[in-house]
Order: sequence, then structure tokens, then C-alpha cells
Amino acid sequence: MISVNLTIFVQLLLFLTFLWITNRFIFKPVLNILDERERGLDDDREGTREDRAKTKELTDHYQTEMNRARRDATKEIQAAVREAQAEGMAHVAARSTEAEAEVNTVRAEGQRAIEEERGRYGECVTGIVETVMERLRLKGTQG
Repeated sequence: MISVNLTIFVQLLLFLTFLWITNRFIFKPVLNILDERERGLDDDREGTREDRAKTKELTDHYQTEMNRARRDATKEIQAAVREAQAEGMAHVAARSTEAEAEVNTVRAEGQRAIEEERGRYGECVTGIVETVMERLRLKGTQG
């Protein structure tokens, strides 16, 4: 059987002292370190979540801006193409008008030349007819 004497009380007192010392100088500091570490990890996790959310927000904003820039660039390119086509058509129309005016000028000059040649032809024919008539008369009187 167990006998209760002063040794048990001393051992009990020493054990409780040991628990108090280890609790104060070992367990509490270790638990505090573990709690700080856990809080740090929680803060890091929260920071990571915030960073991911911010990254997603920035990525979405970047995509939106890139899409807008592409749309604007496409509109500008289309406007430039339309403007170039309009300028080309205006240039073609101007050249066409110039060519038409030149053709009309050449036609008018040709028509004047034809009329002039017709006038000369009439004079030539009259002169030829007179010459032929004179020769015929000369032959008729000689013959």
C-alpha cells in the first residue's frame, strides 16, 4: 500500500513547481511563437487573396483597355482606308474629267481639221474640174 508521508507532498510540490516553471518559460513562449506564426500565415494568406483579387482586377482592366485600343485602332484604320479610297476616287474622277476634256479638245481640233480639209477639197475639186474642162475644150478644138 501507499503510505502518505512528507515525501509525497514534497514530490507533489516539486512537480507543481516544475509544471509552473515549464509553463511559464517553455510552453507559453513556444505557444506564443506558434500563435504568432499562425497569425503571420493567416496574414500571408489574406495578403495572397488580396493580391490575387488585385491581379484579377488589373488583368481584367488590362484586357478591357487592350480590347478598347484594338477597337479604336480598327476604327482608325477603317477611317484611313475610307479616306484613302475617297481620295483615290476623287483623283480618278479628276483625271477622268481632265482626260475627257482633253479628248473633247482633240475631237474639236480633229473636227476643225476635217472641216478645213473639206473646204480645201472643195477648192481642189473646183480647180480640177476647171482644169479638166479646159483640157477637154482644148482637145475638142484640136481634134
